[in-house]
This record gives sequence, C-alpha cells and structure tokens, in this order.
Amino acid sequence: KKIPYDLYKHFEKYSLMPTLEKKNKALSNWTQHATICLNDMLHMVDDIGIDEKIRRTRTLAEYFRQCAMDIGLRIPTYPLSNAVTPILFDGDAMEVYKRLNDGYGITVTPSGGELKAHMLRVGHIGNLDKTDYDVLISALKEILQ
Repeated sequence: KKIPYDLYKHFEKYSLMPTLEKKNKALSNWTQHATICLNDMLHMVDDIGIDEKIRRTRTLAEYFRQCAMDIGLRIPTYPLSNAVTPILFDGDAMEVYKRLNDGYGITVTPSGGELKAHMLRVGHIGNLDKTDYDVLISALKEILQ
C-alpha cells in the first residue's frame, strides 16, 4: 500500500494507535511514522533497486538546487548530500517556514539553534518528484517577492 507523502499532516489517519492519540496527543509515537515511511521506502528500493533510487535522488537534488538558484535562493557552496539541500536566508527563515506551512500546506525542515533564523532544509529522499519542487519553488517565489 502506498502511503501519501503528506503523512505528516494526516498522521492520525495512518496511526497504529488512533484511539490513544485522540484521547491524549502526548501518547503519539513518532516511531510509527518513521516505521511506516521506512517500510514504504524499502518497498520502493526493492522494486527499483538501490542504484536507481540513488540516481533518482541525485537527479531531484540537482533539479531543485538549479530551480532554487534560478530564483535567487542561496545554497551553500560546500559539497552537499543528495539527501537534503539547505537554503540560506538573512534572518527570515522561520517566517518563510511558517508561510509555506500555513499558506501553502508545504512542510520543509526548519533549523534550530544558531541557524534557526537563517536556514531551512529541503529533503530529496521521500516520495517526491519534480512537480513537488515546482510547487515549492512557485510558493517560495511568491513569499519572497
């Protein structure tokens, strides 16, 4: 069974303990979420092979990074993993994060600590395709205008 990429926003629907979660949100077990996503990814890798998954991930990372730079976003110049792309901001990263999440229903990964106001991270290893990045880039363009 294919799990939708928006599992994070609809966790209760796929939870292994829905009754407990409804009664007490503190009982929500994040390992369930990770296990479901890992299971889905392992099935994909089993179907297409590890080399193809690595190639697809690299292609998506390169595509996103080029699109991001084309609209003026800053990406670090040091060697990057194909799994995630950091985007650098001048102190407004959390505002961009909130606007993406609240206004567009798009979830990226915020940073913490010293980088909280300066960096968001965009993943490339999930159930994603170029269309997902096109939607993200379009939203970022609107937010940053």
